[in-house]
Amino acid sequence: MLNQGLRGLSKTLTIFERSRRVARSARLARGFDPVTIVQ
Repeated sequence: MLNQGLRGLSKTLTIFERSRRVARSARLARGFDPVTIVQ
């Protein structure tokens, strides 16, 4: 039961990470990335 919950959580994190990466690359494509400006 716990194992299944962990698997679901990791899957959610993977989807979140992927969408965040896509959003970042979309900002980079527009030539504006706040993360790079801050660093």
